[in-house]
Amino acid sequence: MNTLILKIFAKPGIRRLLIDEYLLRSAVEILRIFGHEATGVRDIGLRGTIDLIIASYARKNGLCLLISDFDFSDVRNYLPIL
Repeated sequence: MNTLILKIFAKPGIRRLLIDEYLLRSAVEILRIFGHEATGVRDIGLRGTIDLIIASYARKNGLCLLISDFDFSDVRNYLPIL
């Protein structure tokens, strides 16, 4: 994880996060060290699952999805929740 991301997640306030499978497994542990509720896609049996199911899981469980690719950036398929 780069330094900017670590600075953002080191700020006070717990965040509930779902970590995409393309990020390092250590990202989950690092975020937990900073006190966040972090769950890896691999840890809940969604590895290799299509993006729509992962996004639905995150939305249903009130999780912010942390990704490293641009698959979820198409707002025509994944509307942002404000």
